Amino acid sequence: MENFVVNLLDLLDEKPGVDVDENTVFKELPGWDSLVSLSLIVMVSNDYGKSIDGETIRRCNTIRELYEAVNG
Repeated sequence: MENFVVNLLDLLDEKPGVDVDENTVFKELPGWDSLVSLSLIVMVSNDYGKSIDGETIRRCNTIRELYEAVNG
């Protein structure tokens, strides 16, 4: 989970000024936008060998939900 959070934060242009953990609502992070969403799809494919789509990302709220969608 920790590596997933680090990888997700690396996608953001602007690093959040708050602590981020598995309960963070990732869509509320500074820098989150549709480009980051697309980058997340590519990152999941490249780093985890899995597939995730925009609809799955839209259904998730927290980083934990996103992580479980990728690894579930």
